Amino acid sequence: MSLTPKQLKAARAWMGWSLDDLVSRSGVNKNSIYRYENSRSDLSHDNKAKILGTFEAHRIKFTDNGLQEVTHTVQSLEGDDAYARLLDEIYSQTAKGNEVLFFYGKDSVTPPECIEREKRLRDKGVKFRFLVEEGDTYLRYPLEEYRYIAKEHYSHAPFLVFGEFTAFSNKEGNEIQIAWLPHLTAALTGLFNASWEHGSMPTQSTAESRYA
Repeated sequence: MSLTPKQLKAARAWMGWSLDDLVSRSGVNKNSIYRYENSRSDLSHDNKAKILGTFEAHRIKFTDNGLQEVTHTVQSLEGDDAYARLLDEIYSQTAKGNEVLFFYGKDSVTPPECIEREKRLRDKGVKFRFLVEEGDTYLRYPLEEYRYIAKEHYSHAPFLVFGEFTAFSNKEGNEIQIAWLPHLTAALTGLFNASWEHGSMPTQSTAESRYA
């Protein structure tokens, strides 16, 4: 998790908070915060999480370049092009080496204009992983990027995770909610990885077109 002493000081200044203000809001010991801000000691993982959560609740996001105020924690996309617009948003939010996690993917229903956007993301160096329904063999990308989940656990309302964002779709794919909820995203990433570890990798694809 990104939180440097300089960022913490800057975030308090941005919010106009004293040390005591942050202590009362986060529940983290005052001396621990003071020592961290002055690079005298580190913070525990739990205390960093509490501080990050406190600022996230006030729409302050910590980035590699400093701080960012999030004006909307939820963004709605509606219409037949909702998934295409989501992929455009992912393109703007990700960099080479980042990963997109697809819960309940189904390659056979992806329209051509969205396939092109997915390929553009892959060309950028963004990595994909998919959880798909057991027995689905219409798989467009390398088989090692897929894991099966049991039919009884499969949902026809897919969602995906990228960066600190989670995007939820209805079954038809024409209504998508993008939420900036880092703690939820972290929990869903853990759930994805647990399902990935226990899922089996497909052994064949019947897709007409395959892409690296």
